[in-house]
Amino acid sequence: MTRLRPGRYNLLILNSNEVDLLPSPQFATAVFPEKPVLLRERQLQGQVWIVTIVEDGEKQIIELESDGMNKDDITFLHEKAIEPGVPLVLSSPRPFEAKHEKDIGSMGVYSLIIPDGNPLFTWYVGRNQDQEVAVERVPIMPIHPPHSVWGFDPIRPE
Repeated sequence: MTRLRPGRYNLLILNSNEVDLLPSPQFATAVFPEKPVLLRERQLQGQVWIVTIVEDGEKQIIELESDGMNKDDITFLHEKAIEPGVPLVLSSPRPFEAKHEKDIGSMGVYSLIIPDGNPLFTWYVGRNQDQEVAVERVPIMPIHPPHSVWGFDPIRPE
């Protein structure tokens, strides 16, 4: 199993059943604190995320902070409510489970799970119809249905 490493990444949204990158990938894009994180094609601002490893045991727990925002603001990816379609915003630190799904080339692909303990559903960091990063609910079943996953594309130091 490939583990995430601390560092700076661009985050591309994919579906768990995709085997290759789409021609115009969508990236998690921070705009302002307390505002929804958007999905946009590649641009220069708001698409770099700092991965911090909080716990590296059986489950890998991480926090994601937007890089390049005003450091006086709280700039961590955070859900306001665990309800389907609710957008995630920049707010206080929030841990997510990073579960390795596969690799596409040299890029690791992970599901980001919102810890909840619900025995009927898994809550993922996914997308909504407004092209925002949002809470996604997937029922727990023997054959897991497709769900949103994230390509963690490392940013090489210059």
